[in-house]
Amino acid sequence: MVVDGRSGDGKTVCVTGAGGFIASWLVKLLLERGYNVRGTVRNP
Repeated sequence: MVVDGRSGDGKTVCVTGAGGFIASWLVKLLLERGYNVRGTVRNP
């Protein structure tokens, strides 16, 4: 996780469990900082 305020410059990251509460906030933060986000979710 970026803590120094730098932007993602279009880098791609994968967030596992992206449908969960905490991960969804992480996805939002990453997108706001310029990252491309790929997420995985469970199939119930």
